Amino acid sequence: MSDLPAGAAAASVPAPGPAGLPAAAASGPAETVVAVFSSSARKGRWRPGARTRAVSVLGDITIDLTEAVFEQQVTEINVTSVLGNVEVLVPENVTLRGYGGGVLGNFEVRGEGVESDPQAPVVIVRGFALLGNIEAHPKAGSRLVDLAQKFRKRLDG
Repeated sequence: MSDLPAGAAAASVPAPGPAGLPAAAASGPAETVVAVFSSSARKGRWRPGARTRAVSVLGDITIDLTEAVFEQQVTEINVTSVLGNVEVLVPENVTLRGYGGGVLGNFEVRGEGVESDPQAPVVIVRGFALLGNIEAHPKAGSRLVDLAQKFRKRLDG
């Protein structure tokens, strides 16, 4: 290692971005979920990016974050629904915020103002519904847990 130039090691590690993530991960491209005359879902064990875009045209989209692994403090979901339906589910102890509206449609974020863990991730849903429906709410009974602590308890006990 002593014969390697000092600049090569420093250049290979990107500068930390928000929430301790590398800058490339924090400002990476937005993930896109599209449903046109169809349905689409993101659920199960997955790592949502800092930004997700959902577009539903006469379709149904479900974005289930109850089993997601959050790599950043703030996750933003931008939703557009035209004659479609979009549902966003979050764990009970995640902070949920919503900004949007609808024209002959519904934009509803339930669970705002509910006390959650201050260290828990924040999910922001921004959207517009034209003759469509956008709903975001906590899923009853699901909670975000520290997986490392859960596995340690399982191994110790």
